Amino acid sequence: MLGEALTHSSRIAPLDGVRAVAALVVLAFHAQLPGFKGAFIGVDVFFVLSGYVITRKLRGELATTSRIDMGRFIWERIARLWPLLLLMLTVFVAVSPWLYPDADVLKEFVLSALYVSDFTRAYWLKPDYTNHSWSLAVEMQFYLLWPLVLILLSRRPRAALTVLLGLFAAAALWRITVFLESGWVRSYYALDTRMSGLILGSALAFVSWRPGEAVATFAASCALVVLALCAMYLNGNFGRASVWGGVVDLATVVLIACLTVERSVVARIFAWQPLLLLGAWSYAIYIWHYPIARLTRVSFDGYTSFALTLVLTLILAGVSHEYFEKPVGRWLRSLRVSRRLKAAYGDRRG
Repeated sequence: MLGEALTHSSRIAPLDGVRAVAALVVLAFHAQLPGFKGAFIGVDVFFVLSGYVITRKLRGELATTSRIDMGRFIWERIARLWPLLLLMLTVFVAVSPWLYPDADVLKEFVLSALYVSDFTRAYWLKPDYTNHSWSLAVEMQFYLLWPLVLILLSRRPRAALTVLLGLFAAAALWRITVFLESGWVRSYYALDTRMSGLILGSALAFVSWRPGEAVATFAASCALVVLALCAMYLNGNFGRASVWGGVVDLATVVLIACLTVERSVVARIFAWQPLLLLGAWSYAIYIWHYPIARLTRVSFDGYTSFALTLVLTLILAGVSHEYFEKPVGRWLRSLRVSRRLKAAYGDRRG
């Protein structure tokens, strides 16, 4: 029996809950909260989720219009993601003389703002105080490439899932190979070694079948246990993460598939209203938390560092999301709509 999965046009509320939990565990890891040394897998969860959501969106556009408007898609991604990143970097530069006096602010700003910090971290360990921007670089580079892949796959829709699963296996093996040859830094940060989760999440967007509610609850619970065990086993060991990253990806994709069955018990838990609010703030939480954690963790124990980082991050995330991220994003998206309307209808002033 099929579960009550949501359609391509619907927003899947429990996935916002996943975003919230992933952001919070990454914050706990960077604040060095005891027991969370393996919580960096929250980034892997984000990658799988991003692959699924973006591919689901693009497949819906292909089904409706038989094409992908690349210009609109890229502009929407920029309007959604870039302004808040630039705001954080500007604030970072402004406060650096007092809070981060040894920071190379030019490199921090430029490498992060241009979405190249994944490769610069992989080869030169730069930037430093804004090194969490590496994952943003991975996703932005993926957004630039992936629509072209989907256009090619749309010509052979029956083979698409097989191709994507093959690409996932190849990407996971490539990450292990790079780790064995070059070490964990190179394998952890760069796009070419972190694509497995994005690809696997994208593959899920090609699967319409979902389990029934009882099976979804059981499978999602098992996936959460596997993710917790992986975090415990990895325990801050990024070399192990390169080898076991595929397992984290697989557990995450099972969790996401089960959460699309909206009446399953686990889906209802992840759709808890406070989690949905934090899920809406999750990007802002991720943007602000790391520079704060860099300050608190050198001055306080892990519990105090976590508490301070969490409180300060939530204040900045809530304010910046409501009063900067949302209005600026709407304004930027409206600019493109206005240009397209003028191009289509011309200036009718007589």
